[in-house]
This record gives sequence, structure tokens and C-alpha cells, in this order.
Amino acid sequence: MELKKTFSESTGLVLRKVGNILWFFLPLLILFIYLIAPTSEEPEFPQIELISDECYILDYYESLNETTCSIELTFNQNVYEGPITVDFFDKNGKKLETLTIPLTNADYYPSYGIKMVNTYFDISGEVDSYEIVDYSKLLSAEMDIYLESESDLISAFIALILVWAFFRCIYAIPVTLTALFFSCKSYQINEHFIVVYAGRMHHYIKVDGKKIDEKNSLISFSAINLNAVLDTGEEINVHIPAVTKRMSLRVNGILEQPSH
Repeated sequence: MELKKTFSESTGLVLRKVGNILWFFLPLLILFIYLIAPTSEEPEFPQIELISDECYILDYYESLNETTCSIELTFNQNVYEGPITVDFFDKNGKKLETLTIPLTNADYYPSYGIKMVNTYFDISGEVDSYEIVDYSKLLSAEMDIYLESESDLISAFIALILVWAFFRCIYAIPVTLTALFFSCKSYQINEHFIVVYAGRMHHYIKVDGKKIDEKNSLISFSAINLNAVLDTGEEINVHIPAVTKRMSLRVNGILEQPSH
């Protein structure tokens, strides 16, 4: 019967190395999946609509040909302070000026509200009428608060993953690095098929499929030495360094090269 390495000594050994690498990068994999995974559907927020508006003419300065006005707008929801665009006309309907006017909360605090005002601004000419042209730059307070809370939640989750990954690497790096040095070699000595295996804890030598010497240790800081004597009298000595697992096999003191 032809002797060869077992599954755990060949393909299984490779799979264990791959598995350790994947295990090491698990925190980054979880973070990546979370970032690319579709998020829950964003709630629908009502469109900002202007409910009422009123522009008050405070005074007209004939010598300067300027009109001082104030404006008050009411919306269907809380909006943040921001600009609106207004056209102003004289009594003949001629446009006097298009003005971008900043609005503030009528109650002055907080920075958003349903009723927004500007209590004092000047327009060139004698104002008779006006038209609200654009208020699209105003932002919905509810939407902004929702987006900010979502952003804070994502940032907190990412920070938690990174902290976990950092402390995990303290013990994961040694475990993963040692797995990369797992080794299994086979030798053909005369008519004998020799297998030497060096894993994380298990180290052994087999002759013709029979385990001859074995040493197991959870953590090893010194080299592992395995020995066997063939029925033809040859003495086999195997030296396995604790970290690199770069095994060497000698027959009667002479270094042999692995066949596989």
C-alpha cells in the first residue's frame, strides 16, 4: 500500500492556516460588511411648505430712496435659520430689487423653529409689494437631527469595532503568526516513509504510518526534539524550533532533505 500524508497533514494544514488568517481579520470583515450592507429605510419627512408670510413696511426714507422692512414667515415644520430670496416691487409693479434675506427663529432660541423672521433690512426704492421667490435653502430640523443621530451611531459603532480590533490584536497576532509556520514534511529513508508534523501544540514523527514519537505543549519556548529508530538501525533525530517550525531531520547525524 502506498503511504502518503493524511488530510490533516496536507490539505487540512493549509485550511488551518487560511482559517487563522480569516480569524485575524474578522473585526475588519465585520466592519466592512456593516458599511456595505443596506441600511434600514430612511423615514419620510414632509416637504418644507410655506404656510403664511407677511412683510411689514417700517419706514420709507425719501431722501435716501430706501424702504426699511421686516418679514415674518410661518412653515409647516421646524426649519433651521437660513436664507430666503424675495423680489420687491413698487406700486407700478416694477421690480426694485431681489434680496437674499437671512432668517432667524422668532423666539431667538434655539436655531430652528416654525416661525422665522428678519426684523430689519433695507430695500432700494419705495416698496409696495413683494414675492417670496425661493426658500429651498432652509433645512428641515427633524431631518437634520435624524441624520446627525444616525451619523453619531455609525461613528460610535466604528470606534467600538476599532477599539475591539486593537485589543484583540494583542493576543490575535501571536496566535495567527504561529499558525503561518505550521509545517508537515515527508521523507523517504531507504524503504521507509517518514512524516514529521509541527503544529501549534502537536508535534510528532511517524514511520510508515505509525506514530513513533510525539510531544504536545500548549506554549513552547524551546525547540522540540523528536527521535525514532528504524528497524534497519538508522537513528532519526528531528529538530523543530519553537517559533519558526523550520524542522530539520538527520539520519545518523546526516541532514536529509524532504521528499515532499
